[in-house]
Amino acid sequence: MEKNTLLNQFNTRMTEFKQSTQHFEEERDMEDVRLLRVVIKKIRALLALTEYMSEKKFRKKHHWDLLKPVFGRAGKLRNIHVNREKSMQARPYCAKPYSMTLEEKEKKADKKLNLKIDNFSFDRLEELNSKATAVMEGYSEEEILSATDKYIAHKLEKVKRLRNETGSDKKLIKIRKHLQAIAELLKLKQDIKPDEEVKSLHQRIKRINDLLGDWHDLYRIMNSIGKHRQKKKARKYIDCLVELHEVFKIKAEEKRANVRKQLMQRLEMGM
Repeated sequence: MEKNTLLNQFNTRMTEFKQSTQHFEEERDMEDVRLLRVVIKKIRALLALTEYMSEKKFRKKHHWDLLKPVFGRAGKLRNIHVNREKSMQARPYCAKPYSMTLEEKEKKADKKLNLKIDNFSFDRLEELNSKATAVMEGYSEEEILSATDKYIAHKLEKVKRLRNETGSDKKLIKIRKHLQAIAELLKLKQDIKPDEEVKSLHQRIKRINDLLGDWHDLYRIMNSIGKHRQKKKARKYIDCLVELHEVFKIKAEEKRANVRKQLMQRLEMGM
């Protein structure tokens, strides 16, 4: 049987998804929550490429409709955990009341994610996977490589169009999504045809993605604190919340400036 790297990578990601859900249920470890979201993003990128290659005869929507609830619940749980952890690190002397509130939210979010996983239809996933893999099997390595190059170029054009709008949180989040997809597709390209330049580009994009991930965490924390301080029960420690909000606002803007600088430099050099 002819080698099909796209199919192999897709099957690997699906195995990782199943392992992450199982491990979370057994261990309730926050690293599994992070990995669960990461692998779903990678699956989404591979499905998007398949949709692109097939000229939308295959649609990724059905997979995403199934995976999105787990992805969303995992995101809420991770956001609360990171918020609590970083708030205590930033201002341990006054963040405790806020941290205790987050601890209760984290317990509830943990249960909700576990319920989503318990009720997840792996049978439906297998059914959808059969359709996806049937499409993937129809392409040669050369066709996959050619389509991957075109889709990466398509994604990079979207990033370039957004590069002057990094002051917008929503646009910066879009840039992050595009770069995450590009990183997974570069991994696919490297697996098909190893190349030092592709490897180097993947590393450069990963560095920007890491910066964007740090910014996104700070942005989420800042927003969460801003919403929480509007509540009546937060009045008792409002001064602490105002201080925390300012701390994370400054950190988020510093990180945004660094992201903008790195992104502009890379785009001027062709990434």
